[in-house]
Amino acid sequence: MKASYNYTGRKRLDNSTFEIEVHEVKDGPSTVEVTLHRNAVEGIADSAVPWVEAYAGPRAMRFRMKRPDEASITDRFLLDGFGIGEPVLFRIKIVDESDQKRPIRARRDRIRPTMYSTDGSKKKSVLPVFPCDLGHIAWQLDWTDSSRPVLQVNSRISEVRDITSIAKNDPDFAILVFPQVIRDVLTRLLDAGVDDDEDSRENEWLLFGAGLAGRPFVGSEDDEEEDSRLRNDWVSDVVQSFGRGAELVSRYNRFKRGDL
Repeated sequence: MKASYNYTGRKRLDNSTFEIEVHEVKDGPSTVEVTLHRNAVEGIADSAVPWVEAYAGPRAMRFRMKRPDEASITDRFLLDGFGIGEPVLFRIKIVDESDQKRPIRARRDRIRPTMYSTDGSKKKSVLPVFPCDLGHIAWQLDWTDSSRPVLQVNSRISEVRDITSIAKNDPDFAILVFPQVIRDVLTRLLDAGVDDDEDSRENEWLLFGAGLAGRPFVGSEDDEEEDSRLRNDWVSDVVQSFGRGAELVSRYNRFKRGDL
């Protein structure tokens, strides 16, 4: 349950006060570039120091930044504690190190970085793909970030660096996996009551679905049965639109004929 009042006086860092970019590196761990603007620490003691934490599930790396004496500061760190291509979230904490208790004066959690591939191009995807050992199943959804799932693909299928290519280009994988993934994700988010009027960073999937269906989801507040029907119809429209746009069936048929 979210707290209704902030008795600590701790500030929440606004999106405009920072940028976080993750740059993939060929044959090595990714690097993260963190920029923090001076207005992020206004009203906070000069002794306050920014800390950045990268985390995925229970694993985390912690980095101490320079003090923001100038208009902005940029630091770079190596994410060698995570796997290649592993989706990582970030948090920023402004810590008053002059106080023995080291209180946090400002913070921001669950920050999704802007991702760049090894060729420097910006990566855009509502569904990050990450290879990991799943035993004897091909794929599963990881809901560590409840608003943005990760598609885990069994690393036993192929080399780790080939997994993303398989998910993107293999007609077998696409027709069998993606429609079900889209259905599962949208159904879960709608069941959880996620509102697409909120910050788009947190609701990329509902905006993605609205773009495919040609309309946002609008349910019924008065009739539970009607709301369920509207929800199922909307999700089905999104899935069908995705399959049509990606030409899943025709690509699969060409693949089976050897035309691809």
